[in-house]
Amino acid sequence: MWLCGDFPKPGNDNRMSMRWTLSDAPEEVEDAPPPIWFFVLLYVIFQLLGIALTIFNWPKNQPTMTAPFWMAMIVLPALAWVAAWGIIYTNHAAYQNKVRWWNFLRECRVKYWRDWTQCREVLFASVALTPEEDLAERMLGLEGQAPTNPDKTLSLASQAEGPDRSRLEQIFERLLTQLAAPIQQLARAPVGPCEVVLQTGAEDSTPVLLRVWQRFKLPGTPKVVWLSSDADSPLVEQWFKGAGAKFRLVIACQLHDERDEQTYSEAAVAMLLTTVEIAAATKLKTQACLFRPITAESDSTDDALATLLRAEQVPVGKIKHLWFSRLDKIVRHATESAVRDAGLTVATHEVDRAMGKPGPINRWLLQVFAAQMVQHGQGAQLVANPHRTGVALNVVGAQPAPPMTTPLPDHVSTLIPLIVALCGIAGFLIVGLRGVSPEPNSDNLFMILLIGMPLLIALRIGVDILDTKLTTSEFDEKYPN
Repeated sequence: MWLCGDFPKPGNDNRMSMRWTLSDAPEEVEDAPPPIWFFVLLYVIFQLLGIALTIFNWPKNQPTMTAPFWMAMIVLPALAWVAAWGIIYTNHAAYQNKVRWWNFLRECRVKYWRDWTQCREVLFASVALTPEEDLAERMLGLEGQAPTNPDKTLSLASQAEGPDRSRLEQIFERLLTQLAAPIQQLARAPVGPCEVVLQTGAEDSTPVLLRVWQRFKLPGTPKVVWLSSDADSPLVEQWFKGAGAKFRLVIACQLHDERDEQTYSEAAVAMLLTTVEIAAATKLKTQACLFRPITAESDSTDDALATLLRAEQVPVGKIKHLWFSRLDKIVRHATESAVRDAGLTVATHEVDRAMGKPGPINRWLLQVFAAQMVQHGQGAQLVANPHRTGVALNVVGAQPAPPMTTPLPDHVSTLIPLIVALCGIAGFLIVGLRGVSPEPNSDNLFMILLIGMPLLIALRIGVDILDTKLTTSEFDEKYPN
C-alpha cells in the first residue's frame, strides 16, 4: 500500500503549467530481483566462512562434537545469510517502488496534459447563411453538386430594406428565428447571463442586435462583446484560459457595403455555445464539440499537427475531413503537407472555392460546417484557420476520446523482507550469545531487540513515505511541464 497522500491531482496548476509542448519524461525501467543462483552462491560463501572462522577460532581445549560448535559453524552462517537476504530484498523493493512511483507520475503528467488538450466548447445549435444553399452538404457530396465560385463576391438573398428594418437587422432576425428555441431551452438551465460575441463590420450594430433580441422576447439582456474584423479568434486562446461565460452566442456577419469595393462573399453565422458541465447537467441534445486549438507558424505546422493528434482529443481514425479557408499559399501548402505526413486519410474542403472570396467570419463558418457534418455522421473534422502569420488547427467532434486511466502501481512491500532481516539478525545474536558463547548480560540485549525492532519497522515506513515525497519533488523539479 502506498503510504504517501501527496498524490498528483488533475488540474493542479501548482504542479504543472499546461501548454501544448510537453517535454518527454523518460520511463524508468524496473530492475529484476537478484537471481536464485546469487543467493545460493551467497549461502555457500557464508557457510564456508562460518566453517573456516569456527575452526580457526574454536578454543583448542573444547570439544568439537557439541551443539555450540555446530551452531557456530552451521546455524550462525545460515542466520547471517537470512539477514543478508532480507536487507538485499528490502533495498530492491525500495528501488522498485521509487521506479514505479516515478512512472506513475509520468503517466499522470500525460493524463493531465491530455485532459487539458481535451477542453472544449459544446456547440448546442448553429445557423449558417451563405449565398449557396446547403453549402456544407454539397461540398461533401451529400446533396447535389459542389458549387464552384472561386474569386467571386456572392451576395445573400434578402428582402428589400425598409425604413424600420435595415439589412443587418433582417440577417439578425433570420439567425435568431432558428436559434430562439435553443436559447430559451438553455436559458432555463443555471447558466447565468448570456454573453454575445458579435463580429460585424461596425461596433454600432450592437443596438440593432439588442432590438431584435427584445423583439423575439429572448431572456434577459445579454452582455455584448464586439470583435473587430482583424481581432484574434477568442476560440484560439481566450475561451480556454479560465472561467468564462457558460452561455455564449456568437453572431458574425459580413455584408457588402455599396460605398466600398466588394472584397468578399456575404455570409452570416450564429453559434450557441455552452460548457461541458452545463451540457452534462441539462442532458440536452448538442451538435458537436469544438476542441482546444493549437497554433503554429507555417514551418512548424507538421509538428503542431503531430502534437494535436498525439493528444487524441478524438480517436484519430475518426477524423475524416479537413476544412480550411483564407490560408495563404505557404500556410495552405504546409497544412496539406502536414496532413499527409501525419498519415491522415481525409477529404479536403476549401470553402473559398465553393463560396467565393473569403471574409473575416469564414473562421466561424468553418466551425459550423464541420459541426453540421459531425451531426450528419461524417466523423470528426479537422479545421484550419489563419492565425496571425500562421495557422490555428482544431478538431470538431461528437465526443472526446476516452480519458486515460492512471491506476496506482502495485506497491512492493519493504516490510516483509525487513522483518525477515531483523529476525535473521535477532536469531544470530540470540544463538551467538545464548547458544554458542553464553553471556550473563544477554537479557539487556533482548530488551534492546524487543524495543528496537518495532522502531526499525516504523523507521522503514517513514523512509518509504519520504522516498515517495522526494521522488515527487524530483519529478516536479525536472519536468514542470
